[in-house]
Amino acid sequence: RCRYCTLTHSVVALDSGLTEAEVRALRAGPGWRAVFTAPAEAALIAWTDAVALGPGGVDEALLSDLKTHSAALLSIDWLPISSSRRPSEPSGSLQG
Repeated sequence: RCRYCTLTHSVVALDSGLTEAEVRALRAGPGWRAVFTAPAEAALIAWTDAVALGPGGVDEALLSDLKTHSAALLSIDWLPISSSRRPSEPSGSLQG
């Protein structure tokens, strides 16, 4: 993992409303399932992991699961992202 990318995405996640515990869970790998238990969130995170971390295409089962929960995902009140912090300035104890 690229440290710069991890810090940058952590700042954006915090600015978007995720808690430090949620960001830590996402950074920990498979441990995110203990924090993000809603089926729609789990489908989105699993699909995103497959796209970002896996070689080749995404498994059809993950895509099907994501499509199943697409209505729930579209109903989420997504917050606008506007970071006032630079990636080199993460909040709290998430640095490193």
